[in-house]
Amino acid sequence: MKHGTGFAALLLALVFTPSALGQTVQGQASGTATYPATPAYNPAYQPVPAYYPPPKPIENIGRTGQFIFGIDRISGLFFDHQTLSYKDPVTRAETKSTFKSTTFGALGIASHSPSALPRFAFDYVVFQGFTVGGSVMLSTRGLSVSGNAPKTLAPATANDDGLTLFGTARVGYAYAFDSTFALWPRLGLAYASSTSRSEIIDPATNKSLGSYETKSHLGTLNIEALFAVSPIEHIVVTGGPYLDLGLGGGYTLLQESSEIDSRDARLTSYGLIFNAAGYY
Repeated sequence: MKHGTGFAALLLALVFTPSALGQTVQGQASGTATYPATPAYNPAYQPVPAYYPPPKPIENIGRTGQFIFGIDRISGLFFDHQTLSYKDPVTRAETKSTFKSTTFGALGIASHSPSALPRFAFDYVVFQGFTVGGSVMLSTRGLSVSGNAPKTLAPATANDDGLTLFGTARVGYAYAFDSTFALWPRLGLAYASSTSRSEIIDPATNKSLGSYETKSHLGTLNIEALFAVSPIEHIVVTGGPYLDLGLGGGYTLLQESSEIDSRDARLTSYGLIFNAAGYY
C-alpha cells in the first residue's frame, strides 16, 4: 500500500512538473521583454540648452530705424545737356537749341545747373537697408549798385536778383559689407525752379531800357549708384556715377512783366558725385 501510494505521488510529480517549469520560464521571458530599455521621457529633467548671444549688428549705414543726415553733391564732375525748343504759333515752325556744359569741383561747386547744386539731404532706414528720404535747397540773390556804374557792368560774382528752389524725393537700399564699406543705390524724382531778374541799362546814356525776368522749371529722374566708406563711427562718405534724366520743363522770358518768349526745356545730366553724411 505504501508502495502504491509512493508510485502515485511520483506519477503526479512527473505530470505537473513540466507545466510549472514552463510557466516559470514564460514569466521570466515576459518580465524581460516588458522591462524598459531606456528611461521614460520626463520634461522636468531635460538638459538646459547652451546660450548663444545674437550677433552684433554692423555699425554702418543700413540698420533699421537709422537716421542719415548729409550734404549731397558737394563735389563732382557734371556733364549737362539742356535743350530749349520753341514752336512758332503762326508758322508752326519748330526751333531747337542744345546747350552743353561741363562742371568740375574738387571741394565745392559753383554752378547754375540744378544737377550740380549742393543740397541738404535726409534719409531714414525703414527696414533692413531700405531707405526713404530726399533733399532740399533754397537760395535767394539780391543785387544793388551804389555809384554811377550800371548793373550791366556787375562782375560775375554779383548775380542778378533771383530765387532758386530745389527738392527731391527718393528711395534706396543701403547694404553694408562690414563696418567700413557699403553700397547705396538710390532712385528719385527732382524738381527745380529758378527766377532771375535784371535791369538793362544803356551804357551811353546810363538810362534804363527796361527790366527783364527769366523763369525756368525742370523735372528729372535721378539714378545714383553710390559706394560708401565709413572711416570713423557715425560718419560716411559716398560717391559714384549718377544720371539725371530730363522729364521736361519750361523756360520763360518776360519784359516789364509781359511775356516775350516761352520755350519747352529739358535737362539731362550725368557724371560723378561725392557726398558726406552722418548716421545715428
